[in-house]
Amino acid sequence: MNGKRLELVKDAFPNVTRIAFLTRTGGREKRFNEAEFAAKGLGLRLQFFAAKGADDLDRTFDAAKSAGVQAFIFPPIAFLIANRARTIELASKSRLPAVYPAGNYAESAAL
Repeated sequence: MNGKRLELVKDAFPNVTRIAFLTRTGGREKRFNEAEFAAKGLGLRLQFFAAKGADDLDRTFDAAKSAGVQAFIFPPIAFLIANRARTIELASKSRLPAVYPAGNYAESAAL
């Protein structure tokens, strides 16, 4: 599924090459490894960013922006769903494209 999200980013924003994969865990999880494989096939560079908890989201977004990412994708994990409003707020503030894991994010004002 993350591969499809990456395709959407590439189609909608053809000049984007560096994409942040935001999650909670500190290690590289299976979802990231699968997404990274798909990204390479699309000529994209996927970078892993992990927040330690809700209070670490600001730092994680800042780190992604400082690393030069040009878009975000968010996997469907409980941590991001529980912090949906804050994630949407930070992604919007970054002024970078974001692909969310479910349509209900649009109901929460995600673009």
